[in-house]
This record gives sequence, structure tokens and C-alpha cells, in this order.
Amino acid sequence: MSTTNTYQTKLGPTDSVTRNYMARGLKLGLHFTVYHRLSMLVIVPNLFMILYGILERNLFQQPRICLSGVAANVAAAVLIRQDHIINILFWSFGQLPHRTPLWLRKHAAKLYHLGGIHSGAGVAAGIWFLFFNIAAVHRRPRNMPLQAGIIATVALCTLMDILFLQILVFSIPVIRTKFHDLWEQMHRFSGWILPTSFWAFLSLYNIYESRSTSGPSLGELFYFDPAFYLLSITTLSLILPWLRLRRVRPRSERLSKHAVRLHFDYADVSACKTPRFSTSPLSEWHSFASIPNEFTKGYSIIVSRAGDWTSKITDETPSTLWTRGRPARGVLYMARMFRTILCVGTGSGIAPILGLLTLPNLKFRILWSAPDPERTFGSDIMRRVLRADSDAVIWDTNQRGRPNLVAEAKQIYNEGDTEAVFVISNAKVTADVVCGLESQNIPVFGPIFDS
Repeated sequence: MSTTNTYQTKLGPTDSVTRNYMARGLKLGLHFTVYHRLSMLVIVPNLFMILYGILERNLFQQPRICLSGVAANVAAAVLIRQDHIINILFWSFGQLPHRTPLWLRKHAAKLYHLGGIHSGAGVAAGIWFLFFNIAAVHRRPRNMPLQAGIIATVALCTLMDILFLQILVFSIPVIRTKFHDLWEQMHRFSGWILPTSFWAFLSLYNIYESRSTSGPSLGELFYFDPAFYLLSITTLSLILPWLRLRRVRPRSERLSKHAVRLHFDYADVSACKTPRFSTSPLSEWHSFASIPNEFTKGYSIIVSRAGDWTSKITDETPSTLWTRGRPARGVLYMARMFRTILCVGTGSGIAPILGLLTLPNLKFRILWSAPDPERTFGSDIMRRVLRADSDAVIWDTNQRGRPNLVAEAKQIYNEGDTEAVFVISNAKVTADVVCGLESQNIPVFGPIFDS
């Protein structure tokens, strides 16, 4: 079976028109994206509340208000990443019928930028805790004796300062990209240590408050403290995925030296969901798009060589893998709200597209670029792609070099009644294609940095 479709584009990779609109697309990317707007949607109201607290509520004399602000934003940052919350939100937005105006569906499909709420809430939590530090120092009695409880409270407060600072600094995009592995480890363990420290700090703070005043008792302080309930919700959300930790046995199907397909029969996972896997549950987790089995129970994933972990899996598949939590819905779930879509994928990006093919009443066009696609990913995958779109553009990069995906996608989009384009590739290619098509007012969606 030939891996190169007879379809040809009139525009080459170095076409001057393409370069011009790519330049416009890159400039467009410098503006606020939906991700940034969602971040500011969280940060700006928090700043207004802090300003209101300073001007109207004497905030520096009420450190508990600051603690409630910290707890509320930590809860928001954690909950927006919770599998059940993600699935509910994606399901709700994905129910928009085709008769809904296209402009509204285009905005709703940007839901996958929820990472902006996560980062915005994290920044806001750090700002609130900074003001708590100021309020606590401002309210501290002069000549206060150094007792063991006070020393422990100050030590925990300092630890939380350090945790907030390192989380925020290492999450700056430039630093995160340069030190990604370090960021991933620090973000994970800090995300566990911070709530634990918060619990200890809140307990010691309430104990100190109950002993140093003639006001509420320790029980009353906890009962009337919003931070206690918010922190409880946060903790439950963090623990919940680990209650579904299990070891599973994959059946390996080697596709090539570059890719392996892993089959699982322990459960059904529907299309557009991404189960997470690990060989060491405390170190790292990786999400992969599910490909539901057509006739039997179970699903499969495609792992291609892209880094140390995936290379290890590709070279020698372990007999068991760990999985946890509920598989979360991904960006392609939003495709159901459009009548006809164009899926642009490179390499193993065909895997989530294959999962999407199982959805009924959805018309597809497919543009797939990969090195020797049939030899790399197998004839079964080729058949499924061509069955979904007999006119699929399958670009063999070994024979034809890298395609101009923006030009190719634009030409396919203009040829038919396509309503939206979905891009599944690495971060750079996705950003380039999304910027290039958005600059020409083509509805395009693709997971970006921290989506």
C-alpha cells in the first residue's frame, strides 16, 4: 500500500506568501492568548480583593483573610486539574449542537486552555501568602517571647514561602522549558509538600491564636475558618486519583524501531481520553491518547520514541505499568461540536486522531505527516486512516521532506466545508500551525504549553 497520497499542494515549504502569513501568525502569538486571558481572569479579581482589603477592611490587621485567600486559590489550582472536573467541563461544553453559531462554538472549543486558570490561581495564592506574611509581622506583639510553638509556626511559614517561590519561579515558561525535568520533579513534590505544610501551619496558627486571646476556642477557630474547609477539599482532590492506583499488564505490538502499540483489556476507555501511565508512580507520569478497540473490550495506545522514558518503553516494554485516576478528556473531544473537521497530525499524533474516528456523526479530513508512515506505524493504522478519509493526505517525510503544514491545511480547508482544524503534534509545530492558521481567521485548535 502506498504511503503517499496522490494529493499535491501548489504551495511549497518556502513559498513567500506562506512566510508572510507565518510571520503574522507569530506576531499574533505574542498577544494575549486564551490561556493568558484565563490567567488574568483569576489574578485581576484577586488583586482587586487585596486592594479592597487594604483600603476598606484593614487587611494588615486580619491575617486570616489572607489565609482564606491562599486556601481558595490553592483549591482552584488543584480542582481545575482534577480528572472529574475536567471531564464534566469538557462534556458540558462538548454538547453544543451544530446549530449553535460558529463564533460561539469556536470560543467554547478553547476550553482546553484551562491551564491558564491553574497558573493564575497559583500566582494569586502566592500573592495572598505574601500579604499574609506582611500582616502576620505587622500584627505581631513587640517583645514577643520565643516559644517552641512560635518558632515552629515561623519555620513552617518560611517553608511555605520557599515552596511558593520555587513553584512560581520554575513555572516561568522560559525557565520551565530549559529545565523541564527539574521543573516536573519540583512541581510534583512541592505540590504534595505544600498542602501538608499548610495543614501543619494552620493547626499551629490556630493553637497559638486560641491560647493567646480570650476569644474563640480551638474548635471554634477551625469551625469558622474557611481555610479549613478549602484545604480539606484540596486534600481530598489530591488523594482521589491515588485511590485508583493499579498495576496493569499491557500486550505489546511492535510497530517499528520508532513506535510500539500497547494493548490493554482491564477496562474500556472511550475516545478522546488520556489515561496516565508510569513505571515508577512516585517519579513521573505520562499521558497517552486512547484508541478504543472496535470489537472487543479494552483500548490501546501508541508510544513513539520522543524522550528517555518513551525510548525505554519503545526498546523494551515492561511487563507491567502503573495507571491511576480517571482518564481525562482532551482537546479532540471538542471536535464533536463541529460538522466537519480537518485533523492535522505528525508522527504518533495520529493516535488521538484514531480515537476520534470512533465518534459517530462526525465528518473528517486528515492530514498526516510522518517518516514512512506504513512501515513506522503499521498497515492496520493506515487502513483505519484511509477508511475514515479516503482522500487523506498522508505525507511521507522520508520521500518528500517536511511539509508546509500551514499551506497544506489551508488548501484542504478551502476545498471543502470544513468548519475547524485540530492540530496534534509537538509543541513547536502545533504553535506554528495554530498561529499560521489563526492569522488567516481559520478556526484552529491545538494543545499548547501547559494546556
